[in-house]
Amino acid sequence: MGDEVPYTAVERQRMDTDQSDPKWLAWLARMDEQIARFLSETVPDMPENPWSADGLRRAEQSALEHFPASEFVILPENRDIADQFHRFVGEVFRRNLDGHWMNVPSYDDRQKTRGFGPVIYQPYVEIYLTVVQQLTAAMSRRTGSVWAQIYERMNTRHADWVSHGSLPLTDWVAVRDHR
Repeated sequence: MGDEVPYTAVERQRMDTDQSDPKWLAWLARMDEQIARFLSETVPDMPENPWSADGLRRAEQSALEHFPASEFVILPENRDIADQFHRFVGEVFRRNLDGHWMNVPSYDDRQKTRGFGPVIYQPYVEIYLTVVQQLTAAMSRRTGSVWAQIYERMNTRHADWVSHGSLPLTDWVAVRDHR
């Protein structure tokens, strides 16, 4: 990667403000409820450990059943179920790979229907896991394994980062890129 440029004070303030947006906080407050519905109603036949590559594969196969084509994801009547899939995918990465939820408004869906953009920040990679786009991409590709493949790659990167002492991102990038 190129030289890392620190955020300006204005950019940092905007990022902080985004994390306290009332719409975002309300969405986060419903996490447990939506995940519980996902596991009990939407995809009740999960493997023993749903928070795994196998869980992601099962969830993606179920998504293919729920959304016969990618355009079905954005239909208003499918919004709640799509939201459950977004949350589940994000939670697998958050729970296992030192991630945390962030609001990055530019990662909202194309119609900007939420007014916020749910992503998973992982401290060892330079990009966010964009959960809204993960569902859309999986429904376009229709393989049933997109999420598990990404998870397995990220799990390898995470293990490498941890084995090097879980360095801050800028330090980790320097170590990782110069081995």
